[in-house]
Amino acid sequence: MDINKKIEEIRQKPEHERVRYVWGMVAISMFFIIVLWVVSLKDTFNNKQSPVSDSNAAQQVNLEGLIDTEE
Repeated sequence: MDINKKIEEIRQKPEHERVRYVWGMVAISMFFIIVLWVVSLKDTFNNKQSPVSDSNAAQQVNLEGLIDTEE
């Protein structure tokens, strides 16, 4: 299928049909964008460390710095 012929064919159609083509392409594009976004969110949540373990590690570092070992 030649893309230029298809574009010219669409240009010859009435405006209400061209608007349908536009909204159809918008819907298809948004579908792919949403799929990419969902995959990205899954990847983000799978790679994220537990916030509890991060805060525990930070508390241990702070406590070790506060303990006076020189007596």
